[in-house]
Amino acid sequence: MESGIYNIRNLINNKIYIGSSINLKKRFSTHKLFLRNNKHHSSKLQNSYNKYKAENFIYEIIEYCEASKLIEREQIWIDFFKPEYNILKKSSSSLGYKHTNESKDKIRISQMGKVRSKESKLKNSLCRLGIPKTEEAKIKQSITRTGVLRGRYVIKNKTQNKMACNTIETILKGCDNNQGGIYTAYVFDMDDINTITESTSTWSITALTLLGHSPALSFEFKRNTGSYTDEEKIDLAVGSTFWAKTVNLQFHRRDAAKSKSIKILGEGQRYLGIVIGDANGLFWYFPNMQLSATTGGSGKVRADGSNYDIVLIGEDETSAKTISSVLAAALLVANS
Repeated sequence: MESGIYNIRNLINNKIYIGSSINLKKRFSTHKLFLRNNKHHSSKLQNSYNKYKAENFIYEIIEYCEASKLIEREQIWIDFFKPEYNILKKSSSSLGYKHTNESKDKIRISQMGKVRSKESKLKNSLCRLGIPKTEEAKIKQSITRTGVLRGRYVIKNKTQNKMACNTIETILKGCDNNQGGIYTAYVFDMDDINTITESTSTWSITALTLLGHSPALSFEFKRNTGSYTDEEKIDLAVGSTFWAKTVNLQFHRRDAAKSKSIKILGEGQRYLGIVIGDANGLFWYFPNMQLSATTGGSGKVRADGSNYDIVLIGEDETSAKTISSVLAAALLVANS
């Protein structure tokens, strides 16, 4: 499915623009083109883009939905998030509108003999977005622009293999305040994931939606009682690498409801997805986690109180990826 609701998010101030489209990939390209050329219809978004630059804006899919439900769902998310960059707070669309043959003829005649401006050329290029190219055209374009064909350098009809490793990137010393601990956890069954998209360039989850009937559950716990670890395991002998993940949560005051919920978490060794909110205001996605241990009790003295301590563990090919607060909050909302 290509249609759905999306947001454009400013990484500096977390302000967003919300929109909908029957072709999300094409719509993202359209936004980027008009923002680069200072011609975006939202003056608020354009001014912010000019100030903070392209590298501080990301494009995220909130949910996929049928084209017939786009306006309804877009309005729900606009009301929910109250996006700062949207000029209009009511969703609208020109989807389905068709020009009459008479109006088409008038438009064609009015354009005859005109010299196309740079702006009209840009608009025309947008119309070509999404039109598939033949394999032959793709290969010719690749060689012409980059000299690269399917991972090999073309050098006078000879090929030279190149190791496909990523380039090492700089890690800067930050001056931001740094705090430990976690304060929230959103938990859902991995089988309930509807769509998920990951970006290796920003090391983030850019789209994560659940099946309509299954919103995530919010787990609440006291301050200074939860934590997670994300540890890389490297075997130099065989060249294998994976990340071992552990989430520790403590729930105060034992009762029947909590006992039942924890039992359900561990049923059938089910795989869970967990989104963790940390004390620095960041959210992290942990896939395929399983309940490993449950302990706790009454404590020895009155001041101890009763509690549950649960441990969830998992393994993944990469370290935890970030997910925006917008997408995290959307997991708690049931979709129709």
